[in-house]
Amino acid sequence: MHLEKGSRAEMTEQLTEQWMTAVTDALSELQASRVAQGAMLEAMLASHPEPALLRLCWDRLAASLIATVAQRKASSTVEKPIESHTLEQLAFWNERLTRCFPPA
Repeated sequence: MHLEKGSRAEMTEQLTEQWMTAVTDALSELQASRVAQGAMLEAMLASHPEPALLRLCWDRLAASLIATVAQRKASSTVEKPIESHTLEQLAFWNERLTRCFPPA
């Protein structure tokens, strides 16, 4: 019976290690994807042929996203880090766009 408990503990430890490895791998993939998407957005931003149209589209899209996330954040009783992070990222890209193409 003692061996059985030891085997369970070892199995639990092994499963925990596998889970941690899978989570670490998934987070690494997400981070790499975020970096790659940021680079692609930078390239698109820098080379856009119609800055005024880009600015108009961004303003419409970002305003809607910001309003939705801000509303969820304000109405939630539990703070969700993803909401703050989303607002930070939208603000970052808005600043970047403003630097490249100041509003008319």
